[in-house]
Formats: sequence, C-alpha cells, structure tokens
Amino acid sequence: VRFDPERAREYVRRGWWRDDTISKWLARHAAERPDAPAIVHGATVLSWAQLADKVARLAGALQRAGVAKGDVVAVQLPNIAELLVAYFAICRLGAVLSTLHMPYRAAEIETLLAHNKATAAIMLAEAKDFRPAEAVLAMRARLPHLKAVIAHGPKVQGTFTLGEMIDQSPQLDPEAVDPPVAADPFLLLYTSGTTAAPKGVPHNYHTILSNARLGAPEHKI
Repeated sequence: VRFDPERAREYVRRGWWRDDTISKWLARHAAERPDAPAIVHGATVLSWAQLADKVARLAGALQRAGVAKGDVVAVQLPNIAELLVAYFAICRLGAVLSTLHMPYRAAEIETLLAHNKATAAIMLAEAKDFRPAEAVLAMRARLPHLKAVIAHGPKVQGTFTLGEMIDQSPQLDPEAVDPPVAADPFLLLYTSGTTAAPKGVPHNYHTILSNARLGAPEHKI
C-alpha cells in the first residue's frame, strides 16, 4: 500500500496514524484484562486470554499449512467467533485477509480466488444449499496458488478442519514470525461489482485502525 510520503508524515505528526496493529491491540487487552469477555456470541463467551490462545494456535496451524507474511487468506464465514479468531490469526502472521461475500457461490468465489491469488481459503463445510469447502476443492486445480482449504463444520475430505486447528494445534512460536507493523497491508476488500467486475481494495493498519480509533468517541463507543 503506497501513500504520498509527505502526507503519511503529516498524518503521523497529527496523531491520526499511529503504530497500532490488530496483534498489538489483542496482546494489550490479553495482558491488561485477561479474564474480561472479548467475544460474546449467543452462549459462546471467550475471554481475552482465551481469544489470544486460540489466535496463537490457529496462527501456528496456518503457518504450518503454508501461509506466510504477505500471503492472502480468503475467508467466507458468517458473524461467528471463529471469524474473529481467523481474522486475528491471519494478522499475526502478517498475512492479508480477503473476505468473500456470504451469498457468493462457486463462480464468484473462483473469480476472486484467481484474482487475489489466495494461499488458503477458510470456508463453511455446509451452507443452506451449498457446500463451499467442497466447491473450492473442485476448483483447486485451476488455482495454482491455493495450498490449503480449511472447512468449518463437519469434516470434509481433503481439507483441514478449522475447529481442530484452533483448539488442538501448538501455538505459533513468537520468534518464528516478526509481528506486522502499521504500514503493512492486512485487508483486501472487494467492491460490490454492480457496474463491472469487483475491484480489490487493499488497506493497511494506518487507514483502518485510525478510522476505528477516531470514530469510537464520535459514536460514543
């Protein structure tokens, strides 16, 4: 992600851009209030310490599956705790999360995976009328960059199981991967493509986290 150097220096000088990253935020909360709830989703409650543990385990598993700094990991999951665990784990590796719109089916998914050259894809095993993980496996021969398909839900032959990676994997060796810095890209988001093919829009921590930090007091959050 390239910005005009003078503009970047001015944003840093004004305090709009800082050295925030998702990984730093998570580490700070886990250290300062480990037992406080970090994620509440229905009956599921994860403390900051539990979240940090799961993130470290999934980050280690993703690294062993071939995900490295700068790689894109495509994710098509609903608003569940595992989505956030995946999000933070991808960030910890210095990789880039690319979300896939939930209604997308095989044709749209393959178009985006071919464009973003994802190294891994995290998909549901089963949706209402669709089996996303199996669909991605079927297109894998046409996606030479794709090293791993990870399914959430029932076991899908030929894939990793997300729950096992989160709960049973050894934690990432903190010395094995340098933590990301604020200028690193960590999101690749796609426009809707209502008038043409979707456009991929990269974001780094400067742009996204400054928006969150400056917007929170405006919305009294």
